[in-house]
Amino acid sequence: MPAQRVTSPAPLVLDLRSVSFMDCTGLGVLCHARKRVLARKDRLRLVSDNAGILGLLRLTGLRDVFEVLTQLPQQTPAPVASPQP
Repeated sequence: MPAQRVTSPAPLVLDLRSVSFMDCTGLGVLCHARKRVLARKDRLRLVSDNAGILGLLRLTGLRDVFEVLTQLPQQTPAPVASPQP
């Protein structure tokens, strides 16, 4: 069976608020995830309010590469399909 591409209605959001430490391995994982998400023509958002994580992203030049939020975005309800007669 061939693989099916699922289109997501919203960007992928990675909640990093509980992450207190990140090194080059963590940055590599984020970059790899971003590459895969962009290949699917989707968006990736990071959520972090940790000054250390934000500083690391800024120091490495990745702050401008990733869309970074300090809190989770408001969820919008998924569209409901109308019944067909």
